Amino acid sequence: MGGVRVERHIGFARLHNFRDLGGYRTVDGRTVAWRKVYRADSLGKLRGADWERFLGLGVRTVVDLRYPWEIEAKGRVPEAQRFRYANCSIEHRPYDQAEIDPALDPWRYLADRFAEVTEDGHSEIREAVEIIAGDEGPVVFHCTSGKDRTGLIASFVLTLLGVSAEQVGEDFALTELATERLTVDWRAAHPGRELKWPGYGRAPAAVMELVFADLTARYGSVRGYLGQRRAGCRRPAERRQAGPTVTFPRLLPPCYHSWVTSAKKQTQIRLEEDTLEAGKAAARARGLDFNRYVERLIIEDTTGVRAAGMAAAQRLIDEHGSYLDDLEQQLDAPYADSQPGVAA
Repeated sequence: MGGVRVERHIGFARLHNFRDLGGYRTVDGRTVAWRKVYRADSLGKLRGADWERFLGLGVRTVVDLRYPWEIEAKGRVPEAQRFRYANCSIEHRPYDQAEIDPALDPWRYLADRFAEVTEDGHSEIREAVEIIAGDEGPVVFHCTSGKDRTGLIASFVLTLLGVSAEQVGEDFALTELATERLTVDWRAAHPGRELKWPGYGRAPAAVMELVFADLTARYGSVRGYLGQRRAGCRRPAERRQAGPTVTFPRLLPPCYHSWVTSAKKQTQIRLEEDTLEAGKAAARARGLDFNRYVERLIIEDTTGVRAAGMAAAQRLIDEHGSYLDDLEQQLDAPYADSQPGVAA
């Protein structure tokens, strides 16, 4: 940021958990853009100076993850007509965290509730992620406390961007900085009620670790889960995509293909858009998933064969419908002999 300090937490008087998702490093060395995607607790609380500060962020799209009855009771973002507003209610089985039995394992209990959300709300989850991915931004998504439903969507977005699981867990746990204020709000809203669960408002990274382990055991990965197709999807046709191809072009440096990972490189490059489109067409003709083979388009920038590799790739795509196998062999040639400092 050229020495300019960018704050992750954005302070409001009435909101306690409003954060920027920018600044995280991806596994391939890129950085998620700042001031493009925000996560928050209920925007229905915005008033006065808070409202003016919110408008100053230039938010264009609001994704509200709450139940319709929550919105009816607590209100949605003020002047919702100013924004592209979407209600994606991802949770289908409400429960009261204040009533959780203190004798239960709290993090396993919460992870099991997340499992219900991912099972019941797959269509709404995917819709929310696709809106965030496709919107020019800035965009903000929120629930009531900005903790669980918001934390789940944030974890999916960061994972799809290539942020490490460790950082994803750290982001989830930042809600703990708001726990005390969230608890105070609950007590003020429920005078006379007993807060039975001592973990109310907590969000340790261990919860998201359990959630991701559950998804991996069932679907192979988070991307595998998001790529599942379910019956009864209510999303508009124009938002539907085949498979798990959800990319975030404005959140990562534009010179990279956002789905590429490779152990054979230190610096990533990509081919021109028309080359990629030609590759996708060839893959479709062969009945292959292009995303599974896109790594084969990447060459090591430090081997001195970048130009030759790109030229060979372009020629193979132009001349051979079966370019994928040939291209893999062509681009892997520089790695036939191990190179110092480059993973084999």
